[in-house]
Amino acid sequence: MMEAISQSQLWLIIGFIMLVIEMFSLSFFAFFIAMGALLTALLTYLGVLPSIAWQIVAFSVSSILFLIFLRKLLRRKFSQAKGGMDYTEFVGDRVNVLHAIPENGRGKIFYRGTEWEAVSIDGKPIEKDTLVTILKMDGIVAIVKRS
Repeated sequence: MMEAISQSQLWLIIGFIMLVIEMFSLSFFAFFIAMGALLTALLTYLGVLPSIAWQIVAFSVSSILFLIFLRKLLRRKFSQAKGGMDYTEFVGDRVNVLHAIPENGRGKIFYRGTEWEAVSIDGKPIEKDTLVTILKMDGIVAIVKRS
């Protein structure tokens, strides 16, 4: 007969599912949730967190702390390793405008699981949900034109 899954095993499964999601999303957000779930699995297994309420608190707090502290560390590490970020692989990709781009202003596009600031190449406004093409990146700002 199959035994019931323990609470620590459940947290372990959640952690691994989040790692798999991270591999496909490339947003680097699910990673921190996975780390929180894996830490909660360990603490539950060791008997430190006997109740589900404490497990949820530990998961929430640890995920937020991992997000706050590890994100900065990993960003520094990756930017040093690459000598800064080069987003040339974005050029030519077509995306939808998430927040309208005002005349000579900045709006937002949604690309690869993340919101990016965007400006119109000709300074003309572009409405929300319009399909645009990324022409180049200026740091982390996408320069776009209507597709």
